[in-house]
Amino acid sequence: LKEPTVITYDGHDYVFEGFSVLYHVSLANVNDCIVVYHNIDYAIGLEEESPLEHYTIEELDLLQQYLLIDVCELYNIQWRPLNNNNDISTCTCYHFFPRFARILPDNGKELLHPAEQIQYFLKHIKPLMPNDLYSRCKSMSVDAWDKYVSKVQGSIVWFPKHHPAAIRLDQLDRENSSYPVIVHFGIRPAVLSIQYNQEYRQAYKSYLKVFFLLKNRTPIEEDKANLRDKEQRLKQIVAKHAEQLKREIVVEISSEYAYRTGFKSDIIQHSLLLSSLHDHLRFHQSLTELENQ
Repeated sequence: LKEPTVITYDGHDYVFEGFSVLYHVSLANVNDCIVVYHNIDYAIGLEEESPLEHYTIEELDLLQQYLLIDVCELYNIQWRPLNNNNDISTCTCYHFFPRFARILPDNGKELLHPAEQIQYFLKHIKPLMPNDLYSRCKSMSVDAWDKYVSKVQGSIVWFPKHHPAAIRLDQLDRENSSYPVIVHFGIRPAVLSIQYNQEYRQAYKSYLKVFFLLKNRTPIEEDKANLRDKEQRLKQIVAKHAEQLKREIVVEISSEYAYRTGFKSDIIQHSLLLSSLHDHLRFHQSLTELENQ
């Protein structure tokens, strides 16, 4: 993002740069997790570093519960060991927590302590339309209203116990409704619509035929070149129809039960990839346990 989530603490700006994971055994031999999300390839790697000092597991779990479960609704993740999934006294398999960092001289880096992150999130959870603002929002001048909207524009708003629980606020419209309306602008990528294109379906069928043929025999260089040509053909079709199939989406929702969060969509973008990383790590740990038996 051009404007990532920033936490100001003790006169310094700490910029969100991703997530850290704390685990109970070494993850040194785990390879990169490859994820394809909306036709974008991600390679999630792990880098070992010195652990934080003076923190508690409860602090990490609070951040994980709030960001990944309450806001991002990652309910399908098996957070705890299979035999203890309903035992809240059992530690989760992994402890994910956001990284807010500031650069120090000589290529140094300082991470913001989890306790300070919690304080920041608690401070910024407040109604998007508190009673005093709601009562006078219709009579506010354009400049005063725009000044308030600019503070929350581009940030995530949260609807506790609602589904979906969060949405990015792109615009706040106070016209023609009791409560101002949150407006969200989105784009449906062409790759999600291209599957209904007849030309693409025929090319994809041809690609799959070659792909599965090579699965059952040792491919020669000519076979590999043929498969690459089929794959390139698919990409050309997507590129040709990209603008035609791309759809702009506008979502409008009442701000009555919305809460400000103080963070932006960069945290959401990283969080949604953690589901695949979590399963990837558990898979490797399962292999290790199996080999040790």
